[in-house]
This record gives sequence, structure tokens and C-alpha cells, in this order.
Amino acid sequence: MTRLASCILIFCITAVCHGATGVAVFGSFIKESGALDLAKEISDQFDMETNLQVVEIDGRNYYRVVSATRSEREIRKLIDTVRRSGAENTWYLAEPTDSSVVYQTQSTSPQFVSDSDQRTEESGDAPEEQGTQALTVSDGLRVRVSDEDIPRIDGAKISIDGKLDEAVWSEVDPFDGLSVLNPDTLEPGRFETLTRVFYDDSGIYVAGHMKQPTNTLVERLSARDESINRDGFSIMLDTHLIQRWAWDVATNPRILACASGALGDNVLLWSTNWFIKEPGDRKIVSFHQDASYWGLEPHEVITAWIALSDAPTESGPMVFIPGSHKSDLIDHEDTYAPNNLLTRGQVVKKDLSDKELIEAPLKAGQMSLHHVRTTHGSRANTSDDRRIGMVLRYCSARVKQTRGPDNAVLVSGKDEYQHFELLNEPRNDLERPR
Repeated sequence: MTRLASCILIFCITAVCHGATGVAVFGSFIKESGALDLAKEISDQFDMETNLQVVEIDGRNYYRVVSATRSEREIRKLIDTVRRSGAENTWYLAEPTDSSVVYQTQSTSPQFVSDSDQRTEESGDAPEEQGTQALTVSDGLRVRVSDEDIPRIDGAKISIDGKLDEAVWSEVDPFDGLSVLNPDTLEPGRFETLTRVFYDDSGIYVAGHMKQPTNTLVERLSARDESINRDGFSIMLDTHLIQRWAWDVATNPRILACASGALGDNVLLWSTNWFIKEPGDRKIVSFHQDASYWGLEPHEVITAWIALSDAPTESGPMVFIPGSHKSDLIDHEDTYAPNNLLTRGQVVKKDLSDKELIEAPLKAGQMSLHHVRTTHGSRANTSDDRRIGMVLRYCSARVKQTRGPDNAVLVSGKDEYQHFELLNEPRNDLERPR
């Protein structure tokens, strides 16, 4: 089996105060009840003391669940422990010397970037509804970068500590152009998010610097939902654009024959993704329809789910509701459940208890195909092995993105419609030069 390159993501969400003590932040909430629920969950799971920290911004309280104050070294060790146990969004906050510093410690100011070059000036706070849309840009970022934009830099010695203080970052040109995914408007982000990417033998390093006014940051961390914890953001890299082996899989003639059989001769590869469940992982994928939030129309779109490891019943393979692609779209609810592999934990708002379910266990190297309207999901992996699924999303050239500009790769036939910006295949594997 091809060894997958590791991907190391570094997101600068907080500026680091150089004091000797700090706290671990487990989540931020608008409602105190949500913070209390998380505090109890963390206390019970890790047998530790938790506290509620109240931050007031523009007359509104935000509730942050934090650990007891300890030395930075102790807190960093604690964060590493709880992240490996499922609390993946935990982050470090240096203890301020007075209450006025609370807001400053939320800012992002690496040494090599000036905070003055903001995309838009803030003359005042935006209305809450409008601000919530603009400020949720960091919850999910879909970024396409071809390998020609990713430099190789050896000897960088990056520390995965939440800080962007290594000199190497000043050598990497930033890019932006990110779109709002939560909610799914695909509008340009209200503020710059300077993203830098490079690679070496250890993997791909990604740094994101959010250029957002400090007085809105706690609101951004809390505005996802009235009771949902969404501290953090993510960047997805389409593997077929940066790894030659992934391109070869996505354009394999046998796979394209299946795609063309369903979509016609002219086929685009819209994206790739990964659904990986660790042994004994509690992560599930709730029942959903991809067409409800992808924005692709007409629905001439299929997903190829390729097993790179065995996916037996106990590993939580794909489960489908047969014939569901023939029905209309079902309303969905965003749950943001922490054990859900979907970005927003979206689930169909319909009782499926009387529906027939078809499970699709696969051997490594086998593949399933499903339509964009097919209701599907998967259960937890109760086995003692990883379940690795490589997901390829193909569409006919007639399809267009209804929510704004988008891009794809032509993998079969020709593109007469030009609804997408067409990207090129990768020139190398981001591997050590031979």
C-alpha cells in the first residue's frame, strides 16, 4: 500500500503571551448551559478541575471552559493528552495579568505580518446576523493549491505549538481567496486569512493567520450556534493536486470507466477527501445527502469510495438507503456533534427507522459508487484496525456550482460548458528529489 504523506496543520488562533502560566481552553459558548455541559463532560472524562471564564464584549457575555491555571509546560502536556483522547479543538491561552489583556491574547500577530493590511476597515461592529455569517469563515475552509504553489524547504525545524515564530514562515508567500463554508454561502471571507504552505520529508506544513479584529474573535468562536462548541478552523487540501500517486488513482482508467458510465463521456473531478476511522474510534458519519449542501446542479454527480484498507462490518463501512437518490432532497440539521466526521455534523431531519439499509463492506482496493442524492452514513469502527477511505467526487461537465466560483479537473472528454476553473495535474509527488 502506498504510504500517505503526513499533513501537519498549524493554525495561529491566539497570540502567545510569554508569561509562565496559562490555561487550556476546551470551548467557548454564547449560552452558559452549553459551557456547563462541556465542563462536566471534560471533568468526568479526564478527572480534572474545570472552570468557566466569562468574557464580556460589547455588553454580551461569552462563556469559555478552561482548565485550572498551570505552567505553560504543564498545560501544553495536558492539551496533547486531551487532544489524543478526542478533545481535538483544545487550545492554549496564556494567563493575562489583568482583565483588559483577555481580548489581546485572542489576537493573531506573527512577527512577519503587519496587522495593518486588513481587507476591510472596521468602523464599527456589524449587526449580529450579518456579523455571524462573516465571522464563521474560519470554521471550514476549502482550499485548492496545485503543487507549483508549494515550495520545498528543508531544515525548517517547525515546532507544533500553535505559534508561528519560526523564521521560515517569512520565506513563504501567503495566499487567500478563501470562501465562507459555514453557512454555505461560498462568499469571499470578510477578513483576510493568510495561508502559507510548504513541505519537507516530514510532510506538508500549513499555517493560517486570521486577520480579524480582536474585539470580534470571541464572538466568532461562539457564534456558530447558540449551544455548539466550534473553536477552531480547518483547511482541506485535495490530495490529487499535490500528490502524483493520488492523481494516478483518480484518473485510473477502470475508475473513470465507471464514472463515465454513470455521467457520460465528459467528466470532471471536483474534489478528493478522506474518511479515516482509527481502531476503536467513536467517530460516525450521520445519514445525509451530499446534494443538500454541495451546491452542484444538476445532480449529475457521483462519489467513488475507495477502500485503502479493509472495511469489514465491524470497521463501520458505508451504509446506504437504496432508492433514496430518486426522491427529493430532505431537510438537514447541523448538529456539530464532536463524534461526527462531517464538518457540521449534518443529518437528515427524517425518521429512517422503517427504511431498508444496505451495508457495503469492502476489501482493500475495492470501490463503491453512490449518487449525490443517495442518503448514506456509517457507524463507528469497533475493530482493531484503521478504516481508510479515499473519496473521489466526479461530475458531468454540465454541472455548475450555484454558490459562487469553483474549480475542478477535466479527467475525461472535453469541457464545453466552462462552469469551473480547470486546474492542472500535479508535476511531482512532493517527495525528496531523486
